[in-house]
Amino acid sequence: MKTERSYPRYQCWSRVFVCLVITGRYSASGLRMTSHGLFMKLDDARSGGQLLYEGVSPSTSHCSVMCLGHSGCDASNYISDVGTCQLLEYGELRRESGFTYIQRAKKPRPRDCQDVLDSGTTIDGIYIIALDRTRRISVYCQFDDGVAWMIFLKRINDSVPFETYSWAAYKTGFGHVYGAYFIGNDNLHDITVNRRVKYALRVDLTADTGTSLYADYMYFAVTREDYKYRLILGPYDDTSSLDDSFSGNNGQRFSTSDQDNDSNETGNCAQQYAGGWWYSNCTYCSLTSEYGPNSQNGIFWNSWPSVYNYFRYAAMKMRRILA
Repeated sequence: MKTERSYPRYQCWSRVFVCLVITGRYSASGLRMTSHGLFMKLDDARSGGQLLYEGVSPSTSHCSVMCLGHSGCDASNYISDVGTCQLLEYGELRRESGFTYIQRAKKPRPRDCQDVLDSGTTIDGIYIIALDRTRRISVYCQFDDGVAWMIFLKRINDSVPFETYSWAAYKTGFGHVYGAYFIGNDNLHDITVNRRVKYALRVDLTADTGTSLYADYMYFAVTREDYKYRLILGPYDDTSSLDDSFSGNNGQRFSTSDQDNDSNETGNCAQQYAGGWWYSNCTYCSLTSEYGPNSQNGIFWNSWPSVYNYFRYAAMKMRRILA
Protein backbone atom coordinates (compact mmCIF):
# COMPACT_ATOMS: atom_id res chain seq x y z
CA MET A 1 0.00 0.00 0.00
CA LYS A 2 1.36 3.40 -0.95
CA THR A 3 1.97 5.65 2.05
CA GLU A 4 0.79 9.22 1.74
CA ARG A 5 3.67 11.63 2.24
CA SER A 6 3.13 14.41 4.75
CA TYR A 7 4.66 17.88 4.57
CA PRO A 8 5.15 20.62 7.13
CA ARG A 9 2.35 23.16 6.97
CA TYR A 10 4.58 25.86 5.53
CA GLN A 11 5.52 23.67 2.57
CA CYS A 12 1.85 23.19 1.75
CA TRP A 13 1.42 26.96 1.87
CA SER A 14 4.38 27.29 -0.47
CA ARG A 15 2.73 24.97 -2.99
CA VAL A 16 -0.49 26.97 -2.85
CA PHE A 17 1.48 30.14 -3.52
CA VAL A 18 3.03 28.68 -6.64
CA CYS A 19 -0.45 27.83 -7.96
CA LEU A 20 -1.66 31.32 -7.17
CA VAL A 21 1.22 32.92 -9.02
CA ILE A 22 0.64 30.79 -12.09
CA THR A 23 -3.14 30.93 -12.24
CA GLY A 24 -3.89 34.20 -10.44
CA ARG A 25 -6.64 32.49 -8.43
CA TYR A 26 -7.64 33.20 -4.86
CA SER A 27 -7.10 30.73 -2.06
CA ALA A 28 -9.87 29.61 0.24
CA SER A 29 -8.83 32.28 2.74
CA GLY A 30 -9.24 35.02 0.14
CA LEU A 31 -5.51 35.87 0.03
CA ARG A 32 -3.68 36.34 -3.24
CA MET A 33 0.04 35.93 -3.87
CA THR A 34 1.82 38.09 -6.45
CA SER A 35 5.30 37.53 -7.89
CA HIS A 36 7.99 40.22 -7.61
CA GLY A 37 11.16 38.85 -9.19
CA LEU A 38 13.17 37.24 -6.39
CA PHE A 39 10.17 37.29 -4.04
CA MET A 40 6.46 36.51 -3.84
CA LYS A 41 4.22 38.81 -1.83
CA LEU A 42 0.96 38.27 0.05
CA ASP A 43 -0.98 41.27 1.39
CA ASP A 44 -2.95 41.19 4.67
CA ALA A 45 -1.12 38.11 5.92
CA ARG A 46 1.67 37.30 8.34
CA SER A 47 3.80 34.30 9.22
CA GLY A 48 4.30 32.91 12.70
CA GLY A 49 7.71 31.51 11.82
CA GLN A 50 10.74 31.75 14.09
CA LEU A 51 11.89 35.38 14.28
CA LEU A 52 15.52 35.83 13.18
CA TYR A 53 15.78 39.62 13.13
CA GLU A 54 13.54 42.68 13.40
CA GLY A 55 14.47 46.14 12.17
CA VAL A 56 13.36 49.36 10.53
CA SER A 57 12.61 49.21 6.80
CA PRO A 58 11.04 51.83 4.49
CA SER A 59 9.29 49.45 2.09
CA THR A 60 8.41 45.87 1.21
CA SER A 61 11.15 45.94 -1.45
CA HIS A 62 13.77 46.87 1.11
CA CYS A 63 12.44 44.26 3.54
CA SER A 64 12.73 41.68 0.76
CA VAL A 65 16.38 42.51 0.17
CA MET A 66 17.06 42.38 3.92
CA CYS A 67 15.83 38.77 3.80
CA LEU A 68 18.03 38.08 0.80
CA GLY A 69 21.04 39.25 2.79
CA HIS A 70 20.37 36.96 5.79
CA SER A 71 21.60 33.39 5.34
CA GLY A 72 18.79 31.84 7.42
CA CYS A 73 15.88 33.92 6.16
CA ASP A 74 13.09 32.09 4.32
CA ALA A 75 10.43 34.80 4.48
CA SER A 76 9.56 38.12 6.10
CA ASN A 77 6.67 40.09 7.56
CA TYR A 78 6.46 43.78 6.68
CA ILE A 79 4.37 45.99 8.99
CA SER A 80 3.59 49.09 6.97
CA ASP A 81 2.15 51.27 9.76
CA VAL A 82 5.42 51.29 11.71
CA GLY A 83 7.89 50.48 8.91
CA THR A 84 9.16 47.28 10.52
CA CYS A 85 10.65 44.24 8.80
CA GLN A 86 10.69 40.84 10.51
CA LEU A 87 13.03 38.20 9.05
CA LEU A 88 11.73 34.68 9.64
CA GLU A 89 12.07 31.00 9.11
CA TYR A 90 9.08 29.36 7.41
CA GLY A 91 5.98 29.13 9.61
CA GLU A 92 2.21 28.95 9.65
CA LEU A 93 0.41 31.78 7.90
CA ARG A 94 -2.53 33.68 9.27
CA ARG A 95 -4.61 36.50 7.95
CA GLU A 96 -3.91 39.90 9.55
CA SER A 97 -4.55 43.41 8.25
CA GLY A 98 -1.57 45.77 8.05
CA PHE A 99 0.94 43.00 7.42
CA THR A 100 2.53 41.92 4.15
CA TYR A 101 4.05 38.45 3.96
CA ILE A 102 7.04 38.13 1.63
CA GLN A 103 8.43 34.75 0.62
CA ARG A 104 11.68 34.15 -1.19
CA ALA A 105 11.25 32.57 -4.59
CA LYS A 106 13.59 29.75 -5.48
CA LYS A 107 15.96 31.85 -7.51
CA PRO A 108 19.71 32.40 -7.09
CA ARG A 109 21.09 35.11 -4.86
CA PRO A 110 22.19 38.31 -6.63
CA ARG A 111 25.49 38.12 -8.48
CA ASP A 112 26.20 41.81 -8.09
CA CYS A 113 24.61 45.16 -7.29
CA GLN A 114 22.74 45.20 -10.60
CA ASP A 115 20.80 42.12 -9.50
CA VAL A 116 20.06 43.87 -6.20
CA LEU A 117 18.76 46.89 -8.11
CA ASP A 118 16.67 44.65 -10.37
CA SER A 119 15.04 43.14 -7.28
CA GLY A 120 13.50 46.53 -6.55
CA THR A 121 15.74 48.27 -4.04
CA THR A 122 17.39 51.65 -4.56
CA ILE A 123 18.84 52.12 -1.07
CA ASP A 124 22.63 52.32 -0.77
CA GLY A 125 24.08 49.83 1.67
CA ILE A 126 25.61 46.44 2.33
CA TYR A 127 24.21 43.44 0.46
CA ILE A 128 25.24 39.81 0.12
CA ILE A 129 26.08 38.56 -3.37
CA ALA A 130 26.86 35.06 -4.62
CA LEU A 131 30.25 34.27 -6.11
CA ASP A 132 29.05 30.77 -6.95
CA ARG A 133 26.61 28.20 -5.55
CA THR A 134 28.30 27.99 -2.17
CA ARG A 135 30.26 31.20 -1.57
CA ARG A 136 28.78 34.53 -0.49
CA ILE A 137 30.41 37.88 0.28
CA SER A 138 29.20 41.23 1.56
CA VAL A 139 29.58 44.23 -0.76
CA TYR A 140 28.59 47.88 -0.63
CA CYS A 141 26.11 48.83 -3.35
CA GLN A 142 25.63 52.43 -4.46
CA PHE A 143 22.64 53.28 -6.65
CA ASP A 144 22.84 56.42 -8.78
CA ASP A 145 20.14 57.34 -11.32
CA GLY A 146 19.40 53.74 -12.24
CA VAL A 147 23.06 52.64 -12.25
CA ALA A 148 24.19 50.03 -9.73
CA TRP A 149 27.78 50.41 -8.54
CA MET A 150 29.67 47.84 -6.49
CA ILE A 151 32.40 49.52 -4.41
CA PHE A 152 35.39 47.19 -4.04
CA LEU A 153 38.00 49.60 -2.65
CA LYS A 154 37.27 52.52 -0.33
CA ARG A 155 39.38 54.96 1.70
CA ILE A 156 37.62 57.31 4.11
CA ASN A 157 40.03 57.52 7.06
CA ASP A 158 43.24 56.03 8.41
CA SER A 159 41.54 53.21 10.34
CA VAL A 160 42.68 50.59 7.82
CA PRO A 161 46.41 50.92 6.97
CA PHE A 162 46.41 49.66 3.37
CA GLU A 163 50.15 50.32 3.13
CA THR A 164 50.96 47.64 5.73
CA TYR A 165 49.09 44.68 4.27
CA SER A 166 50.75 41.64 2.70
CA TRP A 167 50.05 39.68 -0.47
CA ALA A 168 47.92 37.25 1.55
CA ALA A 169 45.78 40.09 2.92
CA TYR A 170 45.25 41.65 -0.50
CA LYS A 171 44.34 38.18 -1.78
CA THR A 172 41.41 37.73 0.63
CA GLY A 173 40.51 41.34 1.43
CA PHE A 174 40.46 43.41 4.62
CA GLY A 175 38.67 46.20 6.44
CA HIS A 176 34.91 46.55 6.86
CA VAL A 177 32.41 47.14 4.09
CA TYR A 178 30.78 50.05 5.95
CA GLY A 179 34.12 51.86 6.25
CA ALA A 180 37.53 51.57 4.63
CA TYR A 181 38.03 48.21 2.95
CA PHE A 182 39.31 46.18 0.02
CA ILE A 183 37.22 43.32 -1.32
CA GLY A 184 40.22 41.07 -2.11
CA ASN A 185 41.88 40.09 -5.38
CA ASP A 186 40.47 36.56 -5.37
CA ASN A 187 36.96 37.99 -5.14
CA LEU A 188 37.71 40.58 -7.83
CA HIS A 189 38.82 37.80 -10.14
CA ASP A 190 35.77 35.65 -9.41
CA ILE A 191 33.41 38.56 -10.05
CA THR A 192 35.04 39.99 -13.18
CA VAL A 193 36.34 36.88 -14.96
CA ASN A 194 34.71 33.66 -13.75
CA ARG A 195 31.18 34.52 -14.94
CA ARG A 196 29.49 35.66 -18.14
CA VAL A 197 29.28 39.20 -16.82
CA LYS A 198 31.42 42.18 -17.80
CA TYR A 199 32.10 45.36 -15.86
CA ALA A 200 33.19 48.96 -16.31
CA LEU A 201 35.29 50.82 -13.72
CA ARG A 202 34.97 54.21 -12.04
CA VAL A 203 37.54 55.86 -9.78
CA ASP A 204 36.11 58.44 -7.35
CA LEU A 205 38.33 61.00 -5.61
CA THR A 206 37.51 63.83 -3.21
CA ALA A 207 40.25 66.22 -2.12
CA ASP A 208 40.49 67.91 1.27
CA THR A 209 39.21 71.06 -0.47
CA GLY A 210 35.88 69.31 -1.13
CA THR A 211 36.35 68.94 -4.89
CA SER A 212 35.06 65.58 -6.18
CA LEU A 213 35.97 64.16 -9.59
CA TYR A 214 35.83 60.76 -11.28
CA ALA A 215 37.54 58.78 -14.05
CA ASP A 216 35.68 56.10 -16.02
CA TYR A 217 37.13 53.10 -17.85
CA MET A 218 35.04 51.07 -20.25
CA TYR A 219 36.14 47.63 -19.06
CA PHE A 220 37.70 46.17 -15.92
CA ALA A 221 38.86 42.69 -14.93
CA VAL A 222 41.53 41.01 -12.80
CA THR A 223 43.17 37.69 -13.70
CA ARG A 224 43.69 34.86 -11.23
CA GLU A 225 46.53 34.57 -8.73
CA ASP A 226 48.61 32.34 -11.04
CA TYR A 227 48.95 35.38 -13.30
CA LYS A 228 49.52 37.71 -10.32
CA TYR A 229 46.10 39.34 -10.54
CA ARG A 230 47.04 41.15 -13.73
CA LEU A 231 44.94 44.26 -14.45
CA ILE A 232 42.83 44.27 -17.63
CA LEU A 233 41.61 47.81 -18.24
CA GLY A 234 39.47 49.12 -21.08
CA PRO A 235 39.76 52.53 -22.77
CA TYR A 236 39.49 55.69 -20.70
CA ASP A 237 36.16 57.49 -21.13
CA ASP A 238 36.99 61.07 -22.10
CA THR A 239 33.65 62.32 -20.78
CA SER A 240 35.03 61.79 -17.27
CA SER A 241 35.50 64.80 -15.02
CA LEU A 242 39.01 63.64 -14.06
CA ASP A 243 41.86 63.19 -16.54
CA ASP A 244 43.39 59.76 -17.02
CA SER A 245 46.23 58.59 -14.79
CA PHE A 246 45.49 54.85 -14.72
CA SER A 247 45.77 53.57 -18.31
CA GLY A 248 49.52 53.15 -17.90
CA ASN A 249 48.82 50.42 -15.34
CA ASN A 250 46.88 48.29 -17.83
CA GLY A 251 48.36 44.82 -18.16
CA GLN A 252 50.46 45.14 -15.01
CA ARG A 253 50.67 42.50 -12.31
CA PHE A 254 49.76 43.22 -8.71
CA SER A 255 52.60 43.85 -6.27
CA THR A 256 52.84 44.17 -2.50
CA SER A 257 55.70 44.91 -0.13
CA ASP A 258 56.34 41.17 0.26
CA GLN A 259 55.84 40.16 -3.40
CA ASP A 260 57.48 42.25 -6.12
CA ASN A 261 55.87 41.71 -9.54
CA ASP A 262 56.40 45.17 -11.05
CA SER A 263 58.52 46.25 -14.05
CA ASN A 264 61.00 48.21 -11.96
CA GLU A 265 64.35 46.44 -12.12
CA THR A 266 65.95 48.48 -9.35
CA GLY A 267 63.41 48.19 -6.53
CA ASN A 268 59.97 47.28 -5.25
CA CYS A 269 57.38 49.93 -6.14
CA ALA A 270 55.01 48.67 -3.43
CA GLN A 271 57.65 49.49 -0.82
CA GLN A 272 58.44 52.85 -2.41
CA TYR A 273 54.80 53.96 -2.67
CA ALA A 274 53.58 52.03 0.38
CA GLY A 275 50.63 49.94 -0.80
CA GLY A 276 49.59 46.95 -2.92
CA TRP A 277 48.87 48.06 -6.51
CA TRP A 278 49.25 47.29 -10.22
CA TYR A 279 52.64 48.95 -10.59
CA SER A 280 54.60 49.32 -13.78
CA ASN A 281 57.78 51.36 -13.32
CA CYS A 282 56.24 52.66 -11.08
CA THR A 283 52.85 54.47 -11.36
CA TYR A 284 51.04 57.77 -11.98
CA CYS A 285 48.40 56.96 -9.36
CA SER A 286 47.80 54.91 -6.24
CA LEU A 287 44.70 54.53 -4.09
CA THR A 288 46.31 52.17 -1.58
CA SER A 289 49.10 54.39 -0.28
CA GLU A 290 49.09 55.91 3.19
CA TYR A 291 46.02 57.96 4.14
CA GLY A 292 46.14 61.46 5.56
CA PRO A 293 47.60 64.96 5.25
CA ASN A 294 50.92 64.10 6.90
CA SER A 295 51.84 61.23 4.62
CA GLN A 296 54.94 61.46 2.44
CA ASN A 297 53.68 58.59 0.27
CA GLY A 298 49.97 59.30 0.26
CA ILE A 299 47.09 58.52 -2.10
CA PHE A 300 47.71 60.34 -5.38
CA TRP A 301 46.45 60.85 -8.94
CA ASN A 302 48.94 62.76 -11.09
CA SER A 303 46.39 64.44 -13.35
CA TRP A 304 44.37 65.96 -10.49
CA PRO A 305 43.77 69.51 -11.79
CA SER A 306 44.09 71.65 -8.66
CA VAL A 307 46.10 72.16 -5.50
CA TYR A 308 45.26 69.86 -2.58
CA ASN A 309 46.91 68.50 0.55
CA TYR A 310 45.45 64.99 0.51
CA PHE A 311 42.47 62.94 -0.72
CA ARG A 312 39.93 62.52 2.05
CA TYR A 313 37.89 60.02 -0.02
CA ALA A 314 39.03 57.53 -2.65
CA ALA A 315 37.10 54.63 -4.12
CA MET A 316 37.10 52.14 -6.96
CA LYS A 317 33.78 50.71 -8.06
CA MET A 318 32.36 48.67 -10.93
CA ARG A 319 29.06 48.47 -12.79
CA ARG A 320 27.75 45.73 -15.02
CA ILE A 321 27.90 46.43 -18.75
CA LEU A 322 26.99 43.02 -20.19
CA ALA A 323 25.33 39.90 -18.79
